[in-house]
Amino acid sequence: MDCKVLALVALLTVAIWSPETDAKPISLVERCWCRSTLNTVPQRSIREIKFLHTPSCPFQVIAKLKNNREVCINPKTKWLQQYLKNAISNRGEPDINKDKFMMAADSAVSNGGENILTESDDDILSPDDLSEVLTTGTKESHDKAENSPFVKDFLRGRIKRELFKLGTAALYYVYSAIEEEIEKNKDHPMFAPLYFPSELHRRDALAKDLEYLYGEDWESKISCSAATQPYVDRIHVVGRDDPVLLVAHAWTRYMGDLSGGQILKKVAQRALKLPPTGEGVNFYYFEGIHNPTAFKRLYRSRMNELEVDAETKKKLLDEANLAFKYNLDVFTELQEIGKDIKEEVQDIGFHGHGDMGGDISKCPYYAAKMAVSGNTTYVCNFAKMLLRQSTVQVILATWVAAVAGLAAWYLM
Repeated sequence: MDCKVLALVALLTVAIWSPETDAKPISLVERCWCRSTLNTVPQRSIREIKFLHTPSCPFQVIAKLKNNREVCINPKTKWLQQYLKNAISNRGEPDINKDKFMMAADSAVSNGGENILTESDDDILSPDDLSEVLTTGTKESHDKAENSPFVKDFLRGRIKRELFKLGTAALYYVYSAIEEEIEKNKDHPMFAPLYFPSELHRRDALAKDLEYLYGEDWESKISCSAATQPYVDRIHVVGRDDPVLLVAHAWTRYMGDLSGGQILKKVAQRALKLPPTGEGVNFYYFEGIHNPTAFKRLYRSRMNELEVDAETKKKLLDEANLAFKYNLDVFTELQEIGKDIKEEVQDIGFHGHGDMGGDISKCPYYAAKMAVSGNTTYVCNFAKMLLRQSTVQVILATWVAAVAGLAAWYLM
């Protein structure tokens, strides 16, 4: 028996033996991929089928469609079982033990969508998946946010530490609001499938970052900015009056953090010389997610399984665009604040050009350059500037003391 037929046999047998209860484990490693299944999938729309059987979960059949969408198929669907029985009887294979079934079911079966399913084409799945509707419908808003001056400067590594601190504080207030409302509505039928607190929630990670950036009394040093407050208020209104719209806010923030946010983490560590151990950027570490790509696929699959009508999709799209607008407002605010913050000089403490009263000859870097070129006037100026630095004074005093000690020891 070849591998494909063995996998089909495994599907049929385990589907019959699998329990009918809907498992809802609490951790990601035990979480069932399929929370709901479909009974109608047209043959020509399928590219690949894979079988999953994990502890605490019923046997799961996942079909990857030609539009790259993944859907879960009910393994007890009559036409699917009949098709598999026919495949087995045509081969005339003897009984195979359950262990072999399970080993075969762990592999994926692919044949370009030919002869996998025999369901009629009358019930064709809608191509308007919720995740695709949001992705396509927010492209313009996403591009505006991504090309805002603040984000572009950030990506170039031109981020000031003070702005980074203020941005982290803004995120803390936003995620505190989102996660407070998520907890209140975690059992809502439209949000329950997207409830991943241990994998996604960011409030505690942001609190650690703020403690590192501001100190132990960080809570007394931060406040919700003028641009952040409307964003926070809107999230609370949504959670209270229309919890379905929380899906848009969660999708906008969490999926973005798992994607472009990982780039910002590396830029921040390099530009701000943050420790490689993660202090200051805990927000970007998702310890409960070992494979971001797989998790995002799972999250999108759960979104696409939500039963939403066209009107609700439109409301969710409008809310997602509004969320992008709020984020853009925060970026604009930070950019404006940044204009009044002097660039930080990464050195041992020399003053920058801004403190030289417009006279470049007083700049230590310019004096050093001229001194190296042989200009004796700037040699003297550079030496005087060095002697004014506390670090240089300490080094010089230590050197003088050492020389004096050696001289005293030699004369004894």
